[in-house]
Amino acid sequence: MAVIGAPAAALTRRERAHTYLLLVLYRLLGSTGAVVDGVTNVLLSPRTRAHDPDAVRMVQDCLRRADRRMLRNAVVSISLQRRDMTELLAQVSAPTLVVTGSDHDGFTPAQAEAAARLLRHGTVSVVPDTSYLVPLEAPAVCSQIIREFWADLRNSLPRDDIPADRVRRRIP
Repeated sequence: MAVIGAPAAALTRRERAHTYLLLVLYRLLGSTGAVVDGVTNVLLSPRTRAHDPDAVRMVQDCLRRADRRMLRNAVVSISLQRRDMTELLAQVSAPTLVVTGSDHDGFTPAQAEAAARLLRHGTVSVVPDTSYLVPLEAPAVCSQIIREFWADLRNSLPRDDIPADRVRRRIP
């Protein structure tokens, strides 16, 4: 399993207040420049904002085009109502890759490492110069990390434990 930029903990009181303020501004003002820029500054790293105008445009276009009610519901369910799942991590038996961006303030590298340590088979990867949207900010690096994680898993499996119908065979 791979989780990307997905904190296990609920928002802190400060994060909740900041998110709620942005949500209220968005509800009252809509996708004004200040609101869109504020959210873009949170979601994308300084490097991405400075060097990847396509990523910036994509995020800003999504914010401008989003249905207000639907975006509000997404923010409420994903952020404001997010439960603390930290205590459940030890129950996850699947090998799990935890990925975060080096500039992700809501799921810092230290928090990602702590979450990975709580997992039975956790691995952490921090992608430099990215924030909340690692797959958008560094798609090649993100996919490489996941492919390498899966390859390491495949190579570490005992061959006797793989059912015959699950083994891929190359037929010349």
